Amino acid sequence: MEKETISRITKEVLKIMGFEGDVALIEEPEKNRTRIKIESPENTGLLIGKNGENLRALQHLILLLVARETGQNLRPGEFILDINNYQQDRENYLIALAKNTAQEVLDTKQPKELEPMVASERRTIHITLDGYEGVRTESVGERGERRVVVKLI
Repeated sequence: MEKETISRITKEVLKIMGFEGDVALIEEPEKNRTRIKIESPENTGLLIGKNGENLRALQHLILLLVARETGQNLRPGEFILDINNYQQDRENYLIALAKNTAQEVLDTKQPKELEPMVASERRTIHITLDGYEGVRTESVGERGERRVVVKLI
């Protein structure tokens, strides 16, 4: 993956949208991905959107532009766009939610259904609880209502 190309395209897209910020690429080899970290003093609520919807769309757009220019097809999991640590904070929240929910299921002996989540967030829950003793996870529901259920084994 061409780091310079990703950085340049990200800066160009932000400029076209009227936003400024520092762009840094951080390799996360343990997660097999690259995080594009944007730090901006501006109100980035519009870039992030409700529940990160705009951020995911912006990430997808940059992914497509990079793929078109480099000829490399990158999967969303290999490439994370993070604005003012929104994605990192959300990932930390999901990891804590998964662990707390697993403990609650073990304590109450009752399954627990989490709120609807996008695929990448459900994946974080599944990965966090993979191998967690005594519980298992499964995704249920359709489209925008898809959610994770944590159950006893």
